Amino acid sequence: MLENCESIIPDIVPKQLSVKGRSGKPVEFEIEFYVFANGMSMIATEMGKLKRRAEVRGDLEDNFDTMFETLKQRIKKALSVKYMEKSGYIAGDKAVGYIGYNSENDSCEIIIDGKPYSWVELGKNIKAREGWNIKIEFGCAGDELDGGTVIIVDEVQEDDLYEEQDRLGMEAR
Repeated sequence: MLENCESIIPDIVPKQLSVKGRSGKPVEFEIEFYVFANGMSMIATEMGKLKRRAEVRGDLEDNFDTMFETLKQRIKKALSVKYMEKSGYIAGDKAVGYIGYNSENDSCEIIIDGKPYSWVELGKNIKAREGWNIKIEFGCAGDELDGGTVIIVDEVQEDDLYEEQDRLGMEAR
């Protein structure tokens, strides 16, 4: 299977990529490329103080250049969006990041806008929104969590809820 894949992987895989940030200054990313038995993965991690990250996963048959272009677009998107204020509060109603491991503290951190936040630090965002609804969504590292359409429903009729539960094979609780 890998023999078929080698023809579409360039001889020289880029190790670094420089992309202009919001300020117009270049931001350097380290590029890692992996080939697995069932697919390929490209990971771009910001070099320096911040650790923004973008990832693309694909099948062995996927075109390397197309995956690399998708990775560059995701990097540009990551650099163009700012979810957190300097105060540590979420700037709007949504924040997207990834879960990282801090070996110094032997704990997980949530990396948003390239900056690590502890669960305690993010807790103040929850306290500030007491009474609000919350959505926690996990995705594979190669998934874009903020790219979907959000539909806001002001009022749900009870009959509609029961019909949806029936359709999904769920019991009313």
